[in-house]
Amino acid sequence: MSVSAAMAHASRFLPLEGTLNTRDLGGLPVAGGRLTQPGRVLRSDGPVALTDADLDLLERLPLTTVVDLRGTVECEREPSRFLTRPSCRVHHVEVWSHIYAAGREIADRYDITEFYFAALDHAGAAFAEATRLVAHAPRRMSGVRRNRSSPARPSRIHPSAPHPGPGQHGLHGRRPAGSQATASSRKPAAIR
Repeated sequence: MSVSAAMAHASRFLPLEGTLNTRDLGGLPVAGGRLTQPGRVLRSDGPVALTDADLDLLERLPLTTVVDLRGTVECEREPSRFLTRPSCRVHHVEVWSHIYAAGREIADRYDITEFYFAALDHAGAAFAEATRLVAHAPRRMSGVRRNRSSPARPSRIHPSAPHPGPGQHGLHGRRPAGSQATASSRKPAAIR
């Protein structure tokens, strides 16, 4: 990786105290040589340890929608901190249980790549729903976030996989460039 590419990658990370891996998915290559638009989708590990300062920063982006991909038991055991913020809509779209329901055995529970491939093989409908939620994040109507003439808010995606332990990985999402909704017409959404 070149120095400039490494700097660009490092600049995508958000300085949050309660997560290890929160970053903007903007600037990533997509079909046709285009790039995803910055400020639309965040990716993160679990939202259970976010501090009040972290939540305040995310609200100022402003973050409007969170999609939590963790299992029901994990969500009950460790609720998302976003549930304490009424300005952010939280959606639960379970992904990982589909792998086990299909009888898929993961040889190395620390191999995140294998988990993601298995999830794509067995939870396509869940990923489609998560994508729909991000693409259709609600419009901002007044002061909680930015006004309609302001840029869209980011979405947050939190996909937790059972490796090395639940809740250690997640996604925060923003709409990619070229999506049907215009950047200025939607708030950001998040997926966990």
